[in-house]
Formats: sequence, C-alpha cells, structure tokens
Amino acid sequence: GQRRDPASDVGRAMQQRHGDCPSDSSNCQARQGESINGTAPHDIRNLQVPNIGGGGAGLYTGSGASEGNGGGGGYGSEGYREGARSSDGNGGETYGDSDLSEAIFLGSAGGGHGSSGGGTPGPGGGIVLIFGETLTDLVVSSDGSGGSSGPYGCDMGSGSGGSIYIRADSVSISSLTASGGTGPGGDGGEGRIYIDAPSISGSSSPAYATP
Repeated sequence: GQRRDPASDVGRAMQQRHGDCPSDSSNCQARQGESINGTAPHDIRNLQVPNIGGGGAGLYTGSGASEGNGGGGGYGSEGYREGARSSDGNGGETYGDSDLSEAIFLGSAGGGHGSSGGGTPGPGGGIVLIFGETLTDLVVSSDGSGGSSGPYGCDMGSGSGGSIYIRADSVSISSLTASGGTGPGGDGGEGRIYIDAPSISGSSSPAYATP
C-alpha cells in the first residue's frame, strides 16, 4: 500500500518545554513537563501525576528537605520517578506507536522540582527525518536532555528521547540513539526509532522498528 510521509506531521512539531519552576518566597509551584497535548506546564501546578508523557511535578510541602523531585518524561517507555518521597513527581507515560510512518511525536519534558530556587528540567528529544539511497556509517541522535540539581536535594526531571525516522535503500549504522536524558531527578524514558529499508546493518538504542 501507499506509505505515509511522516514529514506531513512535522509542521506542528516544536520542542517540548520543560516544567520550569518560577520561584517565589513561599511556593515554587512546580509544573508538569509538556507533552503531546500541548497544555501545561503553564496552568497546572504542583501536580505529581504525569501530563501524558510529561513528567509529573514535585510537590511543594513547605519544608525544604521534603520537597519533591520532578519526574522524567516518557514516550517509547515510561519516565522514571526519582527517590521514595511521597512528594516526588511520577514519571511520564508512554504514547504513540513503534510504527512512525503512521504518527510521529516529539519526546516529552521532565517535571519541575517542588522547592523554591533555581534549576532547569530537561526537554525531550526532537524529530529527525532522513531520506536517502545508501546511508553509510550513520551517526544520528535525538536524545532527551538531563535535568539539573536544585536546593535541598530536590532535583529536576529529565526529558525522554525523541523520534528518528529513516527511509532508504541501504542503511549502515555507526551510532543511532533516541535515549532518555539522565540527571539527579527522574530520568527520561526512551524515544522511538523506525527504519524502512531493505538492507540494514548495525544496532540502535532503543532497538529500531521496521515495517
């Protein structure tokens, strides 16, 4: 049958924003990481549950050392929750499908920590589209970024890996990754890789899907 061109989905694609934490003197009001629905982190605060793929925010408790870490973003696999505090944000959920010819998405961002103070959660990986004939020693990444440390051991979540779509006659892989970001808060989940080619050599992380 006719193959869908994923480039048609990219017009709406922008880098997912992290659940940044604008601090004030009393309540950081941490935000969830942004995901495929495009809502939050601007209007949902201190919510530990994921924003679909976006990592949940760490909870503000008002007592320094018990403030929550941000959860990691999810996409091809779930994001991670860091630590065992009841105030920690949960990792983001999975979404989409391994067949990127049907629908292609960005990775999701990590959530903000619940403490007042600085730090930056990690954004998710982007979308990479490659079309060619013979692709040799391919080196491509669409990795999520790591979140940073915050005060009182309350840390920012990391972003999930993004999407890589390749269509060619022959593909030889040197390095191909759509890995989640790592950091002191919740780590990001994996992205997705899809290769449509009669001849493929080499491996990727995560493992690529095929038609």
